[in-house]
Amino acid sequence: MKKSSRSCASKMTHHHPLAPVPMKPLAVMIAMYCSGAMAADTANVAPTEALGEIVVTGLRQSLVTNETIKRNTAGIVDAITTEDIGKFPDTNLAESIQRIPGVTIDRQNNEGSRVTVRGFGPEFNLVTLNGRSMPGNLAPGGATATRSFDFENLSADGISGITVYKTGRADVASGGIGSTINITTARPFDFHEMRATFSAKATDDTSSKVGSKVTPEFSGLFSDTFFDDRVGFLVNGSYSKRNSQEQNANIGGWLENQFTPGQTGVVSNNTNPDGNTWAPRNLGWGVVDHQRERVNGQAVLQFKPVDSLVATVDYTYTFYKDMNQTHTFGAWFDYGLNPISAIINPHGTVTNLVDTGSDDSYFATNDETMNQNGSAGLNLKWQASDNVSVNFDAHHSTADSGGGALGTNNFGIVGQIPQSATSLNKCFTMGPAFPAGGPCAGIAAAANQIPTTSWIYAPPYTMSNLGTNTIEPLFGQANQNVFRTVIEEALLDTTWKNSDSDSGLKSIKAGIDVKRMTTRAESFNSGNFAWGYYNPVDQGLIPASAFTKVSSCTGAVFLFVQLGQRHRGHARRRKAERQRQAGRQLPRVCLRPNDIADQR
Repeated sequence: MKKSSRSCASKMTHHHPLAPVPMKPLAVMIAMYCSGAMAADTANVAPTEALGEIVVTGLRQSLVTNETIKRNTAGIVDAITTEDIGKFPDTNLAESIQRIPGVTIDRQNNEGSRVTVRGFGPEFNLVTLNGRSMPGNLAPGGATATRSFDFENLSADGISGITVYKTGRADVASGGIGSTINITTARPFDFHEMRATFSAKATDDTSSKVGSKVTPEFSGLFSDTFFDDRVGFLVNGSYSKRNSQEQNANIGGWLENQFTPGQTGVVSNNTNPDGNTWAPRNLGWGVVDHQRERVNGQAVLQFKPVDSLVATVDYTYTFYKDMNQTHTFGAWFDYGLNPISAIINPHGTVTNLVDTGSDDSYFATNDETMNQNGSAGLNLKWQASDNVSVNFDAHHSTADSGGGALGTNNFGIVGQIPQSATSLNKCFTMGPAFPAGGPCAGIAAAANQIPTTSWIYAPPYTMSNLGTNTIEPLFGQANQNVFRTVIEEALLDTTWKNSDSDSGLKSIKAGIDVKRMTTRAESFNSGNFAWGYYNPVDQGLIPASAFTKVSSCTGAVFLFVQLGQRHRGHARRRKAERQRQAGRQLPRVCLRPNDIADQR
């Protein structure tokens, strides 16, 4: 009442700013104005139009949706939803999930691949698609299939949300010790109107040396409802391609106790309580050129014959292919009587090694990883009454993995062997400089203890006469691993919700889930192709003419060797040169003027 009086007094003052009115008559005038006059003014004002429904979209709505999911779900749950249709926060689902606390990811070729939750690796996490268990694929670079889901197979376009269950629940598929991750896809009844999106973008990967550095990505979605929202149809698809290169350096394991006590040339400072020593098996450097393609598609049909029943039929398809060529070179160390000298640090680790014989090896592969997944499903939701709902879901999902025509692992190894075992010294260091007087004297200490190896060729081999005639094929293999996994699952559950909001019992849910999974695995191996080095009978089976010396430069000579078919005629030589100019990575041996090849 006081507020109303102040308001009316303010208005009176505005209309009669100079009228000196006594206080008592002023109170009467205020009462009259606030009753009759105000009522008259209100009657003359046109009624305000009723506001329509306000719909909030975008980032704010996605945050509200995530919060609602966490609030209404029993247990510890985190969720990510799209800002709008076709606008997932990242192009890769794994990279989106890592935003959730407790979730980290593994990367394959610089892209998110598999997830770790609460310290449990990918094999301990179960991934479902719309609540349905999904079969796993062949692990990249591996020889066996895995139950861990590879998120590289699935594009983010067309995904509406991801829910991570960090605690177990009876109504969530079992099998995830770390977590259960449910991926939900878009449905036409989610929109109740026509929606269409299309996007195109390009990726510029400066690491690529094979093919174009700029590669395309396309995605699109169309959804609409018909017959008064009784029928809905949605289709979406995406295509992406990427060329890239990995660079690596590695030691492929450490060998235990390779030296005898008091062995000549070995300086041991070992204080390891167990007395064990550890020496490098090899040291290698290499590049892997990737040419990756991914195709995703989904079609959804929804039908609502009556308001209480919704039927959904959907099919999801994913295709992933990665063609990769590996080129590495390095040194394999021979122990026994071969080492000239070695220095062992107090931890028992070899920090300096001078090894003779063997070779400067080159390893090449031409592999293909191909994953093809499909899932067909049927879902029925029936609202039997205000308190009771029934859900039925069934699906048939497959996962096929293999290497296509190229196989999953085909490799060949050759070595730069100047015919004499004593003509090559390999100098490995991950610590101090080599002592004076030895064959590796003058080679500096390893910077930051990063292992390095240098090759020293003894006379008569120099920059000028070391060529393709000293390359000797060692051995090779061809491998193919094929896996097919099929999951057939049917689920029926019913939920009763208590209409009494004050009751401690909110709902009761019961159901049954039947699942059958079958896996077929086939492995093919050619065995070793024992070429000239390991099989003297085949000496010269792959002659020096199969390898090409491509280029040289002032102060050093570079020998590029290519393992493949023998080049006959000038046409094939020109083709090899064009391939080199296109960026093909071929192995290299660099000899400095002092005949030391220092590869870091």
